[in-house]
Amino acid sequence: MARTTLSDELKDAIAGMPIRVKDKLLMRLVAKDDKLVEQLRFRLIENGETTEERRDECSAFIPEYLDSFAEHSYFSAGRLLSLLRHTSGRITYHVQVTGDKYGEVSLNLEMLLYTLNEYGSTFPYNDSRKLRTLTTYMVKRVQKIIGLIKKLHEDYQLDFMDDLKQLGTLIANTNSLRGKAVELGLDTKSLAQGDFPD
Repeated sequence: MARTTLSDELKDAIAGMPIRVKDKLLMRLVAKDDKLVEQLRFRLIENGETTEERRDECSAFIPEYLDSFAEHSYFSAGRLLSLLRHTSGRITYHVQVTGDKYGEVSLNLEMLLYTLNEYGSTFPYNDSRKLRTLTTYMVKRVQKIIGLIKKLHEDYQLDFMDDLKQLGTLIANTNSLRGKAVELGLDTKSLAQGDFPD
């Protein structure tokens, strides 16, 4: 929904309202936005001190949710992509509420590593549209993670080196992903050696 621009006249009128009326309106408006409610709870009630606990909750969600993929006896690129997108949405929600840049990297890495460790061997080597969409999504997610890591302090970058190496190796060993990585310019060899590809 598009954001409405308030006129200066309306802003002045709102500013001039009695505090009790403004507070009442504010409470009604805040209650309509679940994310804003969580952000306020995190900042005002939890004093921004529960980032790690919230990150751990999100981390526990990843394998629990992705394991629902194993309920099917056949590989479905569309279903796995749907699960990854939902999981990614959960990670994004966590980051929007907490501002957890470290968690954004660690949780996305965890999501991809778990997926490849659990289901990478089941990826077929064919050229279906859904598989192409899935592999494109995964490779672009890796590229996004690399970009996020580069923005972090060097000490934090080192925390992710082993995971990046493992991710590079897993992608290189998964035929359909390896091909998509080459196509999209992701250097998995450098990644597997612990270098940040450009």
